[in-house]
Amino acid sequence: MKKGLPDFSQVVAGGNGIAYAPYQGIGDVSVIPLTLQVAPQGNGKPAFYLELIRGITPFALPKPHGMIDLRLEVGSVETAFLETVRAAWPERAMVQPMFNQGFFRFRSLSDRLDSAADDLLAPVPMGGMLLSRLRYTRLLSLEALSAIKQALQQELLVLDAFAELEVKGVAPRLPVTVEFDPADLIRALETLLNAERKMPVRRLADFFAQDRSAFPFLSIQADEPYTEKEFGITLSDWILARFGTFTPSPDDDPQPYWYLPESGEEGTFRWQLSEPLETSRILTFQFDALAEARKLVQTAGLNTIYSERVIPPLQTGFLRVLVTHELPELPESVLQIGVRFQAPPNPPHRVQAINKTVIFTPGKSSEVAELQFSPAEPQQYAYAPFVVFRTATGSQELTGEPRQSSEQHVRIHDLPVNLLAIEAATDLLNEATLHGLYQWEVAGEPKSVAFNLSASQPQTTLVVPAGGSTLAKCVVEAVSIDSDARVRTEFYPTGRLRLDRFSFAGYGPHSVEFVGPLTEEDSLIVVHCLPENEPLDGANPSVLTLTADRPQKTWTWFAESLFHPGFCYRVLNADGKELLPWSEIQSPFVGTVRVDPPQKDSEDMSDGNQLFDGLRYFKNPDEENAYYYLPEQPKPQTGADGKPTLSLMVLGGTGFLQLGTVWEADPVTLEELRSHIANEHNEATTSIRLNFAPVEVEKVEVVVQTGSEEKVLASSGSSGYPPFSAIFNASVAQDDQNAVVAALHQQKGMLRVDYQTVQEALESVKVTIRGAIPTVGASLSELSSLPRCREWVVAAIASGKLEREKTGSKKASGELWRAAEEEALDAAAEQVFRYAKGTVFQADETRINVVAEKSETVSNSAIFTTDVSTWFSGNDGDSHIRIGG
Repeated sequence: MKKGLPDFSQVVAGGNGIAYAPYQGIGDVSVIPLTLQVAPQGNGKPAFYLELIRGITPFALPKPHGMIDLRLEVGSVETAFLETVRAAWPERAMVQPMFNQGFFRFRSLSDRLDSAADDLLAPVPMGGMLLSRLRYTRLLSLEALSAIKQALQQELLVLDAFAELEVKGVAPRLPVTVEFDPADLIRALETLLNAERKMPVRRLADFFAQDRSAFPFLSIQADEPYTEKEFGITLSDWILARFGTFTPSPDDDPQPYWYLPESGEEGTFRWQLSEPLETSRILTFQFDALAEARKLVQTAGLNTIYSERVIPPLQTGFLRVLVTHELPELPESVLQIGVRFQAPPNPPHRVQAINKTVIFTPGKSSEVAELQFSPAEPQQYAYAPFVVFRTATGSQELTGEPRQSSEQHVRIHDLPVNLLAIEAATDLLNEATLHGLYQWEVAGEPKSVAFNLSASQPQTTLVVPAGGSTLAKCVVEAVSIDSDARVRTEFYPTGRLRLDRFSFAGYGPHSVEFVGPLTEEDSLIVVHCLPENEPLDGANPSVLTLTADRPQKTWTWFAESLFHPGFCYRVLNADGKELLPWSEIQSPFVGTVRVDPPQKDSEDMSDGNQLFDGLRYFKNPDEENAYYYLPEQPKPQTGADGKPTLSLMVLGGTGFLQLGTVWEADPVTLEELRSHIANEHNEATTSIRLNFAPVEVEKVEVVVQTGSEEKVLASSGSSGYPPFSAIFNASVAQDDQNAVVAALHQQKGMLRVDYQTVQEALESVKVTIRGAIPTVGASLSELSSLPRCREWVVAAIASGKLEREKTGSKKASGELWRAAEEEALDAAAEQVFRYAKGTVFQADETRINVVAEKSETVSNSAIFTTDVSTWFSGNDGDSHIRIGG
């Protein structure tokens, strides 16, 4: 399932971070810091440990050796980079993804390191790692242990660290199809490989970024143009996903490498590069992993990170297994984590089964299991990790899949649970408390667990059974500590969720484009803009000037609070007279605001929509004395007694709500509207015809408001024609029952019915250009082409020699206005061209009077709503509530 994966075709890179948009826009923006470091512990010391493991005497088993254990974490990214990411994807949450796999190694920077310590320099695989759970644990030779100790005790840097970590995502798409014989492809690639059949990823992309003549074995068909660089990157992604394997790089070339196995592929491959393909990106990190530990050693001594463990000798046949896990620490909800070892009886060597359980001590990442085999049998065993964790109803134990091994070191990577580490930045918790709900599915059944974060508890770790739905969701609500303001955001984390103010789309930089009016009369207007949290009184707003030449301008602001990210604006004319007052608070994601002050010719520019006693009405343009109407509010369906057919039945903790609605006008009000229109137009009342406007009801919803949360209790279609009746039978959760009861007792804003409608309308515009063609022969003789004549017309309009008039619907699109204006300009230019050439066919062609009319059908969406509290008065609502057993 590719939804939620990073989309490698949409990338923003900065000095210390890289970000990818989610594929298909489903999920969060993946932000990856490009720095790696040893993680600090709660006491401020680095999570870095060295241990010498030896027997009771230098000659006793086990043979003396060392162990290193360090926990890594990525750094942070700069605020400026987060602002850039927010500007690229303004409405997206930002999370850090999971590394799929990787390699970690130390590298020698000095020839002092003896070759006997080569085990320290060998890359160690790391798999399934969360950004907050990068742990490196390995056994070392005494020489390697000594090399690290020396590096810690000296100022001279003789070792650094290098990590290569893989992030899964979706490859860029190109409108290209390639066809080839895989044997030809492999032969061409083998010329680029080293002796170990490895090569840098970049070399592969560069090879296919050449002119296509460099790889004649590919048949390439393109539907649209593409660049060679795009082709090289995309095709290399497909080749790596199909044939290659991520592999550690050579010591002397620290960049992403891949391995090409021997292949006997035959036939013809046909790849459509426009299809989504799951691939990967390899990120490399070079850093000093000893820096913080070295500082600690030089100030507090080596024993702060170094210890010795004496192991008693084993009897013949015993196997000692070192078991390590990668958890940075046990979450509070984890009661135990351990490993069970098993080996079945093996007669005649051993008649008893081996059953051994190792439980990790809190704070320790390693334990030792001793398994008793017969000296005459192979030391083969099975192991399975298990986790005991606390749930809302008690405790639960889950065991992972057993694995076979004969190794003396077992690394536990795949626990039977998923861990979600959640933490919040201090600046966020100084402004808000966080309430979250992590949701997933198991076998189609929804599951969830709640959590809270505050200044006193800035982090937590959730434990959920593994094997849930691929795209689990975490809903986080931030509640202001200074007010009742709330902001809710959904995240799709894959192991770690680090929240800061930038995690909420409202905080940070925003921009909006203001588009000016299209009429010449309003050729200059001024727009004042203010962020939401700035007061109107005494404000110093940003000022934008819109003219006919520059009718569009962009305003940018920075929302300092995630709870108040919006803006407001007002419009003035050139003399400072207010044309539009300060607006309501606008969403920061509105994108474009069309500034449309009242038109001078209101009769031409108005849509004719008027209001009378709860009814909208407007002229039917196709019939004389015919009008359409729309009720402002739907009504309850009533019974024979005239009361709403609404009932709330409560059985135990569950409620059931039944109600019916209609969208119609009262007959008495219709007759009053008929008389009102007749009086307005001096017509006989009997000549006025009224009809329900031609609208389509897309759906009808019953919506309950609980606190700041809105919830759709039920959704239905309507009867499809007036009165558009709709009937609902909805279950009501216990938390929502109080809101329904309050609505029945005339408390507004608790329960409502929404009719979501679409109305198609024909919007028309007209552009007229009129005036006399001046008889200035010298200048007209220069008008030798239609483009030159068009330029002359535009200049004549600007200077006032020609008059341009625009009339029509203010709901018409800008494209329609532009099309009408272009047509009028072309017609006027043709007339000027004929006049300039002397091919005048009519005497009145010395005067221009061209008219361009355009029409379009637009769909206007509207919601007509009614508050259920207005259906009742006094104690009428009580009779509609029934309490059952």
